[in-house]
Amino acid sequence: MRESCEKIRCRGLYDLFTIIPFQADPRRVYAAVDTLVMPSRWEAWGLVAVEALCSGTPLVASSYLGQRESRANTPAVMVPPENPQALAEAMSAATDTRRDKSARYQAFTAEECARFDSRKSTNRLLEFMHTVIDNPRKASRPKSTAA
Repeated sequence: MRESCEKIRCRGLYDLFTIIPFQADPRRVYAAVDTLVMPSRWEAWGLVAVEALCSGTPLVASSYLGQRESRANTPAVMVPPENPQALAEAMSAATDTRRDKSARYQAFTAEECARFDSRKSTNRLLEFMHTVIDNPRKASRPKSTAA
């Protein structure tokens, strides 16, 4: 983060950016922004994107592997990675149609939150653990058939 801030400062662009430090409860931040833009080159999982969509915040993001899979069937606008022209066009479109999109994102909020609710993952893990405890042979690895 420090390195990115320094690059921004060296290019004389610092006044164009708002760098927000870690937020234990990011809901206020998402409520304050019109659109979240994630021009990432790579990211294993876009937690910030999930948080944005759960809060009803419109999202423009790079279509790298992890983001492409997790944002399928959502109202997020995906652009090719490292394509500044496509990113600029998507950002402009997000600004031009903010009111129309806002209603679409708000309607999607409950679906996104249910999709990534940590309680679902926790319950699946607990079910698996109970299976292992109740019947350890079922959960064990198959033996190799190699001679």
